[in-house]
Amino acid sequence: MNSTTSSISIVNVAARIQELVDRDFTAQCAFLAELVKVPTDNPPGDCAAHAEKARTLLEALGFGVEVDTVPKADTHAIGMNSATNLIVRRRFSDAGPCIALKAHGDVVPPGLGWSKDPYGAEVVNDSTSGPTMYGRGVAVSKSDFATYTYALRVLEQLVTEGYPLKGSVELHFTYDEEVGGDIGPLRLLQQLEHLQKALWQHAVTSEAVRPASPLQFEIQQCTEEKVPVDGIPGTPSLLKQARERTYQKSGRPHDWRTREDPYEGLWDQITAWLTANPERTGVDLFQELQRLYPGRYRPTQVRTLQRGLQKIRARLLVTFDDHWGEEILNGQSPAPALRAEVVAEVS
Repeated sequence: MNSTTSSISIVNVAARIQELVDRDFTAQCAFLAELVKVPTDNPPGDCAAHAEKARTLLEALGFGVEVDTVPKADTHAIGMNSATNLIVRRRFSDAGPCIALKAHGDVVPPGLGWSKDPYGAEVVNDSTSGPTMYGRGVAVSKSDFATYTYALRVLEQLVTEGYPLKGSVELHFTYDEEVGGDIGPLRLLQQLEHLQKALWQHAVTSEAVRPASPLQFEIQQCTEEKVPVDGIPGTPSLLKQARERTYQKSGRPHDWRTREDPYEGLWDQITAWLTANPERTGVDLFQELQRLYPGRYRPTQVRTLQRGLQKIRARLLVTFDDHWGEEILNGQSPAPALRAEVVAEVS
């Protein structure tokens, strides 16, 4: 909200938001049901059809949708058949932050034991919970597609009613959460770096420079000091806090494994490979391990590695160092390449 507009109280805004959410609830559930009815099991990871469905639904609501079709070579490299990233951008003003909301459309296969059609989006009036929808992605994360979309609709309605908003909101919908995030979030970061590089060159030269080829998302240097194993110094470990909340009743930490880790003793090496080359995929690293340890790894174990890589990527905190010095501002030196540095690791 614009703090200079004193005539609009926070109480009034909150009440109006609640009214709009209630008004759109039925439509939001119908939106979610349409998404649930299109399978996105990963594996096999054939998700382009769902992205097209989501795009159609978003455009029907008046949103402009940017489509990033992932090349077949990239989807096949991580064991998927097809994937398309979708981006919705809504700028309310040049001032203020940009808030990006990310959700994934792929899900693990339904497995056994379903009493309802996992792609039926059937709504049952449960005696305890009330109306309940059944289907893959209802809770995670197709529901987020619907929640974020209709939250943005509420903000747009507030603007039309004269509520001044600052900043912008973006919706990022991807389809590779179950296989590590290489062609979804990481791919979008690569494109962001490409754009940053182009903007940088434009800012320090008199004319725009067209990049010759897409840039790689690289971490060019790391701190020499040992990365803390329990998070940033002085900051409680987020994982440790979560474990304490989960097991506070019994007092026992979750310190056991449900199955043998096929990569035990190799995670430090895998982390080093990923730190040196963040663009490497799980399949690429798996093939390297197969070459180093012939006969040790079965093809079915690539998923375990991909999930481990997902956790490693989540731990690495990356900061960009632009190194914009006075000599650059004065036009006395060519623009340096963007650099990145791992500053901490959150356990």
